[in-house]
Amino acid sequence: MQPAVRTSNLSNQEKRARLFLANYEGISCGKFLKILEKFGSALTFLNNFSYIKISPEKRAILEKLDENEYFVYGETVYPKLLSEINDPPIVLYYKGDLNLLQSSKTISVVGTRNHSYYGAKATKLLVEDFVLNGFIIVSGLAKGIDLLAHQTAINSHGKTIAVLGTKLTDFFPQSNKKVYEEILTAGGLLLTEYYTDPYADWNFPKRNRIIAGLSMKTIVVEAPEKSGALITANMAFHYNREVWVVPGEITNLQCLGSNKLIYDNKAQIIYNSSQIFAEDNIKDNQPKLDISSKILITANLSEPETRILELIRNRVNTLERIVSESEYERDQVTNLLTKLELRAIILKDLTGTYLCK
Repeated sequence: MQPAVRTSNLSNQEKRARLFLANYEGISCGKFLKILEKFGSALTFLNNFSYIKISPEKRAILEKLDENEYFVYGETVYPKLLSEINDPPIVLYYKGDLNLLQSSKTISVVGTRNHSYYGAKATKLLVEDFVLNGFIIVSGLAKGIDLLAHQTAINSHGKTIAVLGTKLTDFFPQSNKKVYEEILTAGGLLLTEYYTDPYADWNFPKRNRIIAGLSMKTIVVEAPEKSGALITANMAFHYNREVWVVPGEITNLQCLGSNKLIYDNKAQIIYNSSQIFAEDNIKDNQPKLDISSKILITANLSEPETRILELIRNRVNTLERIVSESEYERDQVTNLLTKLELRAIILKDLTGTYLCK
């Protein structure tokens, strides 16, 4: 069934009715759209079926919610692309700049939590170019490729939208709290469907449809056969959106799912950001080299520096692990890491993880 027609304006009463309807048990996105189709409004439906109740606890929480902390399906601020999927969220709670949702230049970037050096490098190169050419980066703020996509957007002075699988007041993992703040400080946006719901593992796969729905293009960097990134990619494909995959090593288990997307003709191979710009007839402001031709320059490194770099490339990438697995004292490791950072050979992300540049 096609989504109901988007209205230009909603009364405060209708907006509140849709908020409460979204929090009734058993009201899915599909049922919500059928209610709008049959009754014309959530308010009319609730007035006709007054026996439908919401728990006192939920009602008390929702009554305190400010009008400027959420928006609902049908409002003008609701993203057009998201309204076109067959299961759009009824309500989204947010912090940050809602104007980002009106941009036609959003691009979703997702991938594995356990990425390789190559995957991190590819993500950084692509996101830097996308931001340089005015794209807003959408991702899920999960550990790994998602987090790196957000951080690279911020470091490149761009905007990013994070779609959460938790309430805005929850931080999962806890280390993400700093990243939340960085996104908001940089003028980004945090979105979630969840406000009264407790943490649940199944919220994360469910939120992936929003990541796919917010963009016409989804980029996948390393996805195992069973992964959230693969769920997002398949949803994007079924929404008739473009799916692009950074091809991965056939021996890398983290790439089996993403490589299969290419084999199944669900995705195109991306090896250069200019492919995206060509699709949209966008002039590439500063063309970059192909991913395959980017070589890490490690000339003139000392033996200890080379040893530390090898550990980081093999995912021994936190201070504690490097100290534990190297033959060097903590002070010496700290000094070596600082030298490598100053030479722009490595960088430290917001979670304290070291990455090769």
